[in-house]
Amino acid sequence: MALSNEIRWNLCARRCERIYETSPDKGFSFGPREVLFSDNWPCEQAWLFSFGATYVVAFGTLEDALEDAAALLKPGFFHAPDFDVAMDDLGLKGSYESLTEDQQDDVHNHATADLTYTESGYLASWEWTVTQVTPEDVYKFVRNGAAHG
Repeated sequence: MALSNEIRWNLCARRCERIYETSPDKGFSFGPREVLFSDNWPCEQAWLFSFGATYVVAFGTLEDALEDAAALLKPGFFHAPDFDVAMDDLGLKGSYESLTEDQQDDVHNHATADLTYTESGYLASWEWTVTQVTPEDVYKFVRNGAAHG
C-alpha cells in the first residue's frame, strides 16, 4: 500500500527532527559541510539550498524557503551593494544623494544586478543554488549527505 504524501512528510519530519532537535546549533555536519534546517516544516514543498559548504533544508514556497534559509546564515554570507562602483560604471559623478531619482534607480539596479535580495541581506546570486527535494531526498541527505542517487 502506497503512503500518502502527508504521511511520508510526517515520517521524514520525525526522522529529521530527531537529528535537528539534538543538535545544539539546529543543524549538523558532514565533515566540512554544515547542514541547517528551517523551522517551517513539514510542508508540501521542500528545498535544498547550497551556500558553498553550508546547506539549508527549508520548506514552503520557494520565496518563503529562501527567506528562512537566509535567516539561518551567518553574516559573512551577505554582500552590500557597492553604489560607488555602480556610479563609476554608469559614468555618474557626485554623491548618491545628489543624483536624480531616475539616476538613483539606475545605480541601485546596477549595484544589485547580480545579488539576490532577502530580508536578512543580499546574497551573491552566483554563490547559491537551490533544488526542490522530496521527503525521501531530505531523509537521504540527513543520513548520507546526498540528496539524489
